[in-house]
Amino acid sequence: MDDTTIRVLLYSHDSQGLGHVRRNLALAHHLARTIPERTGRPVSGLLVSGLPMGDDVLLPQGFDWLTIPGVAKGSNGYEPRNLAGPTSRLIDLRSVLIESAMLSFAPDLVVIDRHIYGVWRELRRPLRRLRARRPCARVVLGLREVLDEPAAAAAEWRALGDLSELRRLVDEVWVYGDQDVHDPIASGEVPLALADKVRFTGYLANGRRELDGAGEPRRAPFILTTAGGGSDGHDLLRAAAAMDVPDGYEHVIVTGPQLADATAVQALAGPRTHVHRSWPGLSNQIADADAVIAMGGYNTTCEILATDTPALIVPREEPRREQLIRARSLADVGALDVMRAEQMSPAALGSWAAGAVGRHVSRSALALDGLTTAARYAAELLADAAALEASPARPRIGYVLKVYPRFSETFVVTEMLAREALGDDLSIYALRPTTDQRFHPEIARVGARVTWVPRPLKATDMWEQLAGAVSHPRLRENLAGLLPELAELPGDEVAQGVALARSVLEDGITHLHAHFASLAGRMTWLASRLTGVPYTVTTHAKDIFHDSVDLFWLRRICGDAERVVAISEFNEAYLRQVLDGTGARVSLQYNALELARFPYHDPPRVSAPLRVAALGRLVPKKGFADLIDAVAQARSAGLDVTASIAGDGELAGELAARIRRRGLTGHVRLLGPLTQEEVKRLLSGAHVFAAPCIQAADGNIDGLPTVVLEAMASGTPVIATSVSGLPEVVRDQDTGILLDPGDVDALAAALTRVAAGGYDLTGMARNARALIEEKFDSRKQAAALSTWEAGEAGGGER
Repeated sequence: MDDTTIRVLLYSHDSQGLGHVRRNLALAHHLARTIPERTGRPVSGLLVSGLPMGDDVLLPQGFDWLTIPGVAKGSNGYEPRNLAGPTSRLIDLRSVLIESAMLSFAPDLVVIDRHIYGVWRELRRPLRRLRARRPCARVVLGLREVLDEPAAAAAEWRALGDLSELRRLVDEVWVYGDQDVHDPIASGEVPLALADKVRFTGYLANGRRELDGAGEPRRAPFILTTAGGGSDGHDLLRAAAAMDVPDGYEHVIVTGPQLADATAVQALAGPRTHVHRSWPGLSNQIADADAVIAMGGYNTTCEILATDTPALIVPREEPRREQLIRARSLADVGALDVMRAEQMSPAALGSWAAGAVGRHVSRSALALDGLTTAARYAAELLADAAALEASPARPRIGYVLKVYPRFSETFVVTEMLAREALGDDLSIYALRPTTDQRFHPEIARVGARVTWVPRPLKATDMWEQLAGAVSHPRLRENLAGLLPELAELPGDEVAQGVALARSVLEDGITHLHAHFASLAGRMTWLASRLTGVPYTVTTHAKDIFHDSVDLFWLRRICGDAERVVAISEFNEAYLRQVLDGTGARVSLQYNALELARFPYHDPPRVSAPLRVAALGRLVPKKGFADLIDAVAQARSAGLDVTASIAGDGELAGELAARIRRRGLTGHVRLLGPLTQEEVKRLLSGAHVFAAPCIQAADGNIDGLPTVVLEAMASGTPVIATSVSGLPEVVRDQDTGILLDPGDVDALAAALTRVAAGGYDLTGMARNARALIEEKFDSRKQAAALSTWEAGEAGGGER
């Protein structure tokens, strides 16, 4: 095999019947013919399955079988077909063999029939490793045109988990059918999350007969009954064997190699009925037959559709309704007839056969060239992959987050969405499971695959992770040199950092980016030191200002980073001071907004009562106690004012008590956490937004609250305090109203002046929107981060 050879791997699930393997075998023949014609390059391939097919099966030139230990579907689920031992051990073995084949054979194209992750997710790790090793390899999921009843199909998709990973692993989904006959997207069998990847090929019908061999012809006119592989065709075959055969015709029954007891069928056969376990060239025999009775499996149906032979389908209806749905869809367009199992009897079959012989059925209006079309799609994918491979490698960015998703960290989601819109390839590594009960709908738009990095809870788990690192050549070498630093960290953090490092290598990550220079920063630092993958870190507030911050580790994390992102000029100046001497490269990049989601409207005309909105975590640094006191003071002076405070946190009970104590029940409301759509409604209904931030007793202060930016973008005038980065955006009586932190009297006076019309609120709101558009557009933020990290992942200068 020379360097120009295109390599193809086709995987077939092997637990039920021969259909998966036969489908991929037919595809292999057409790929072997079409790819060289369209690319001018030779092709070679592996057909991977647990079903041994024997030497009499015709393979395309340059193709071979990789037969892995088989599985079968037993009464308790999947079980080994032949090997002794637990199924889990068998699946581990199969997965290792498949992974080895993928990495050694290095396919340019992988086609997976029906089950994207194979049996018990045996393909998940191999596909991830292939993606990391060969990002230009194209992966296709091939689906029958009918899966099952929509509810049953939806349950199977849900069982796969997060579809964002599937989207990342799969380039296209080929549906082997005619969209005008049955559309599994419209029916709900294929989730809308995958609809943009779907291409309909048409039925894999035309072209099969050339692959099947001529077989032994029958001279007499005949009716053919077939049950495909035969594993579930016993009832049909017995009824067919006992039916009356029309005068002048023979009847040939092909039981299939998987029928458990063919002798019972033979015992019922009349003198003109001939029972065979198999019949070479069966698809050609279907074309030569005068009528066909069959079950409704996909491959048999396609072989029928490629002919003008009249056909009766007796579909299997349990445990799946797939065959029934397919048969009814095709019957609706006149392509065949259907008989339900409860209607079937020898007399009913004989009656249909008597009326069918002598007829011809035209099926030319159907899309039947699926094999040719699929091969053409493959050539197109390979051409795209070749162009991609010739272009500079695209960085793969791993986001390391303490918790994901997190309700309060909308800025992280906004940043990732903007980067994905630019085409950045992102993966998310979460160190802790979320405890939030509500989620912003924007999270569903994030396409990045999420990996929850295992955190050992027992000493044995910790040692297992470390042993895994020692066995990995690249990690082992770096681990030895890190032992003094590792001794400073808790054992669970060391083990989790090692697990993160292993994922980074397996996923082919070229750059890591952490939000917060605390836990996420430490784990990113450790993973980077173990793997050599560079990293950047975005710092915020608590991770740099809080009294609990370990300055030694902050300097280490930031000093070893390729770049440290500060979210305000205030933070940038502070970091330059505390990181002096570390060589840290600090750059300003504000958190930003998707401006399209925050359309501007001039603020509403002030009326009674004055409506004040506030939002944030209910923690001391937000200054909400001052807002409550200012509202109480203003109301005692005769101002009709109300306030709505959204968010959740440790001070919820204390703030509620303060509201009651100040006699503000009904005038100041605690709303709890809100989604971003609810935040937009809160802002649009307010006359003014208050952000009375302070420095907490533990040193913690806000960086630059995202909700302040959202209010300014939306046209809601802002009253804020001169804490950390807020004066950079809230410029007194230009883009907002700026007060000293902790000054309740000044806040009460500002509310009174707003109500009296003492500020040009519309002018300030318009200026604020202009500033947001200039400096806080997430598209500009994403472009800057991508440019920095692309250079650093490629070894750019510090």
